Amino acid sequence: MSFHGSVVWDGSRPRSLKDFSYTVNPLGVPDFVKKLVEEAVRLQVYSLYPPNDYGYLESLLADYVGSGKVTVLNGTSEVFPLLPPCNVPEPNYSSYRRASSYPAELVRREWKYELKGECVVTSNPVNPTGACIDRREVVRFLREGGVLILDESFVELSDCESFVNLVDEFPNLLVLRSFTKSLTVPGLRIGYAVHSKRKEWDFLRYLPEWRVNSVVYYVFSNLDYSEVRRFLEKSREVVRSIRSEMTTLFRAFVSYAPYVVVELRVDSVSANDKLLRLGFYVRDHRGFRNFKKEWARVAVRQDYRELYDALKSSDLI
Repeated sequence: MSFHGSVVWDGSRPRSLKDFSYTVNPLGVPDFVKKLVEEAVRLQVYSLYPPNDYGYLESLLADYVGSGKVTVLNGTSEVFPLLPPCNVPEPNYSSYRRASSYPAELVRREWKYELKGECVVTSNPVNPTGACIDRREVVRFLREGGVLILDESFVELSDCESFVNLVDEFPNLLVLRSFTKSLTVPGLRIGYAVHSKRKEWDFLRYLPEWRVNSVVYYVFSNLDYSEVRRFLEKSREVVRSIRSEMTTLFRAFVSYAPYVVVELRVDSVSANDKLLRLGFYVRDHRGFRNFKKEWARVAVRQDYRELYDALKSSDLI
């Protein structure tokens, strides 16, 4: 069973929390996205169906990534149940279908991930550890004929290298991307798959016809993607700066992502029980394999010192 960090809701309304359990851009929703959402509502595009062919949006996204063929998704999680079970190096994201698992190596508080077997699915950067998958390891695995599914949902907020530029060379590579995290729009739900034009992946046949709604289609069909690039370049600088400060302050492991793994003095589920009473929440260990109960994943946010003070005052670190 998968388990996810997310905003805590009280019935019909989100609870007022400083929620470090889910990760989005610490700069928040950019103004150019807000403007298009407001424009879409003003034009009442929600009263219309989106196009039955996402070709125009997919062509914009293909230009944006600069490689391969793009298939629009309702967030990357839409395809996970449709993909074949593969080997997964652990710790890793809980929703992948696993044929088997094997542990990553933890060396001087930094995780190292190898790609083993005929088929591997992994995040890059790895969720929850913040490790990067090494380019030499990726190329070696692909050249040996392995099937590799890379979930790069957080890559645009990280210091990890994206491998979308390899899909034209290697039809055995599938890269999954998302704007949910990078533009802070988890409620809009949009992701996309990048793959070789020479290979049709089986999962494509099972995708629903209406994958994104008309508001999402309007926003992402009208974006200036050069503006998106500039915003994300600035965002990476901010993430890098905050993450460096957090790693120094907390007892944290090495991370290149917009989140860090923090070592607590107690079980992270128990820690959350105390934190909730103080108005805070972190991503506990549940759902992650090869992940100690005292570890928590903490989002990189500008108000991290408030979380540190809450943990310290409760004798949790």
